[in-house]
Amino acid sequence: NRDRAIKAVDEAIAACDALQQGFTPYLIYGSKISQFVSEVKGLRNSLADLRRKITADRGVDELRRDAQALGGMVGRVNERWRDVVSIVGTGNSPLFLRLAQAMPQVYQALE
Repeated sequence: NRDRAIKAVDEAIAACDALQQGFTPYLIYGSKISQFVSEVKGLRNSLADLRRKITADRGVDELRRDAQALGGMVGRVNERWRDVVSIVGTGNSPLFLRLAQAMPQVYQALE
């Protein structure tokens, strides 16, 4: 369902935006924080590309491939998140949980 996929991607994009905004003040803590913010920005840009493809009525197989490719980016964000937690101690951040909950919705919407 195209509308469901757009809604899911929009939620994931919003979660990325919130993470970037929420963690920008922590950039003073060093390169691990900036790497995390950079990975989140890359994921956000890829989600925006996926959204454009959904609205352009690209084929479902292409959309699924693109969504699966996001898995590697999500993995890198998760790795960087562990670094962030070790520095600023925000393990249960609602900002990160929002992204963690949004991504499965993206995958499910494209099934």
